[in-house]
Amino acid sequence: MTNLWRDLAEKLKLDRELFSRSYTVLGENAVIVEGQKSVSSVSLTEVSFVYGKGLLCIYGENLSIKTIAKGFACVEGKIDKVEQV
Repeated sequence: MTNLWRDLAEKLKLDRELFSRSYTVLGENAVIVEGQKSVSSVSLTEVSFVYGKGLLCIYGENLSIKTIAKGFACVEGKIDKVEQV
């Protein structure tokens, strides 16, 4: 997080994690996830990540985690829906 966002979050008393999480849906074929804490579950139809104080759930068909690193993941397959719960 840049100093600007960190300072703003501190002044507004916001959760700093809000600024370090995002996801991007790339058409119907992939989702890039940034800021996840860990993998919660993996199946061919659902991939879930611990994401902030909840979960980020990716639903679809033939899903798989193609890349994963600390705070970054790429899920590929036929993406039907992404939901933050």
